[in-house]
Amino acid sequence: MDTDREEALRKYTKVWNDRSYEENSFYYRGGATCVKNVIAELGMKEKEHITDWGCGSGLTAKLFINQGFFLHAIDLAPNCLSEKLEEQTRFYFSQECLWDLSDKVTDSEWLICNYVLEHLPEKKMHAVLYQMHKKTKKGGFFSISLIEDEWGPKKMNEGLHLTVRAARWWYDQLSRYWSVTYQTSITNETMTAYVTPKKENNYAGSWPEY
Repeated sequence: MDTDREEALRKYTKVWNDRSYEENSFYYRGGATCVKNVIAELGMKEKEHITDWGCGSGLTAKLFINQGFFLHAIDLAPNCLSEKLEEQTRFYFSQECLWDLSDKVTDSEWLICNYVLEHLPEKKMHAVLYQMHKKTKKGGFFSISLIEDEWGPKKMNEGLHLTVRAARWWYDQLSRYWSVTYQTSITNETMTAYVTPKKENNYAGSWPEY
């Protein structure tokens, strides 16, 4: 049994039973105004396919769908999707453990991953990044929190951010797989990163030992 998977399933099913957690999503943290910038920065084209890794409420996915993209949203919590998502014709959801994917997750041109990586156990990080790299043809966009979360301790008496690291550490992890351009917020609480394939079209080395 994968105890990390079972613990994450327990925790995030409980999290999403409280819909106030939606307010912590990328959608409500500037995502609605950021999506067009992401599309322009990466040169994304209408009708291309995106995988949203750790989609949560799905509201960020909706923003990309409204711009003409096809989107496969994946998340471990079966109850994560928002009632505000509505029925989407270019949207597909599957329940997935990010470090142990099913065959439903196929290759896409792009990935988006917003405020997800910090929730992962550090020992699973490169299993996830490896899968992202393997399944993504062109590149993508990450947003990552660099601080402890407040919602989990307040609402559930347990923290949700399992990997809290400085921006440079995250850059080092991502750059094993992609060419990375990143910046941090003025308060140094979050970072955003654009990733594109390395010229040599491979990733640097094997997974690190933990």
